Amino acid sequence: MKSTSLGYVSFFVLVATAFASGCLKSEVIDEANLSSGGQSPTGGGGTRPIDPLHEGVAMRWDAIPSDPVESGTVVSSSSGGGPAGDSLYVTFGRNVAFTCGTSPFAPVACPGWSVGFTLPVELQHPGSISLDDPRINATSSESFPNEGVADASCYFGGGSFFDGKLEILSFDDGFLTFRIDGAPVFAFDANGEHQVPICN
Repeated sequence: MKSTSLGYVSFFVLVATAFASGCLKSEVIDEANLSSGGQSPTGGGGTRPIDPLHEGVAMRWDAIPSDPVESGTVVSSSSGGGPAGDSLYVTFGRNVAFTCGTSPFAPVACPGWSVGFTLPVELQHPGSISLDDPRINATSSESFPNEGVADASCYFGGGSFFDGKLEILSFDDGFLTFRIDGAPVFAFDANGEHQVPICN
């Protein structure tokens, strides 16, 4: 991520100009921050605010809509051979729109990224596990603009997300809080503490 003084000055001038002209809505997406890492949970109870640019969910595998599509590959949540139905599929990222009742395998927007992993019942408690443990099958997906290309096209990538450690911190009031450490930094950084709602 490029972070020069000139870049920050340009960004703030752009925001100030937009406010002055009355054309800026209440939500500002700073694309320069889309590659930053996790957030720290705030608040308490079931009303903890979720960063709108850093969304995610934890959904039971048997509640995932049938035949979600991920990058052209059909993944059936109802057929055999996959995780047990009571496993939690956890997905989170930046500039994504994960909600309960919709497929967590939807492609990410550009720019944006997501990371997903599975928590079988025996891992649904505080503790640490390596991201390369086959029980969690951690993967990532990303999409960012191609630099130096006039048509503003985007590249898409993804695959296994095996390096690093996953620490489950708590299951509390309908939220899952976890931390990722030692994961590789690509165009995005998933390291840090994250919190997602657990779908009913």
